[in-house]
Amino acid sequence: GAPLREEDDVEPPTDYGKSKRSMERLIVQLSQEPGAPSMVSMRIANVAGADSLFANMKPGGSLRLDRFADGQGPLRSYVAPDDLARAIVALVLAKDIEGPINIAAPAVTAMYDLALAVGCQVAWQDAPPQAIASVSLNTSKLARILPLSDRSSDASYLVNSARRGGVWP
Repeated sequence: GAPLREEDDVEPPTDYGKSKRSMERLIVQLSQEPGAPSMVSMRIANVAGADSLFANMKPGGSLRLDRFADGQGPLRSYVAPDDLARAIVALVLAKDIEGPINIAAPAVTAMYDLALAVGCQVAWQDAPPQAIASVSLNTSKLARILPLSDRSSDASYLVNSARRGGVWP
């Protein structure tokens, strides 16, 4: 559906997601106690070079991607390692940001485009019924302290950032 906003009250389907959501709620609760410092929790998108897609991509290699009924592959929110570092600095310096904040490029990236950017061959498979075509984070809160350009979701930009940072070959 629509990009997930920080204030959306969604219940994650996995135990991992539920435990993260529980932690966020505790942080918000603790920050409301008298004398408590302001607190931020980062909801970080897939970090280019550090997610399962990059772990399976090799230049000249091949990988399998789900293909959905519309003929497209998965779309995901990503963040380049360079931009993640800049976001952390911006959060440290920010005076008016509290609670959860989404850290991602402003637009989703096609996993297929990432595979092409590294020279991978893609073998398509029908997406299983539980597969989600698009997972995106709304970044309007992040844009108040760190506006990222449209190129930050470009596959080549993400791959080059992962390489520059030594996160991915």
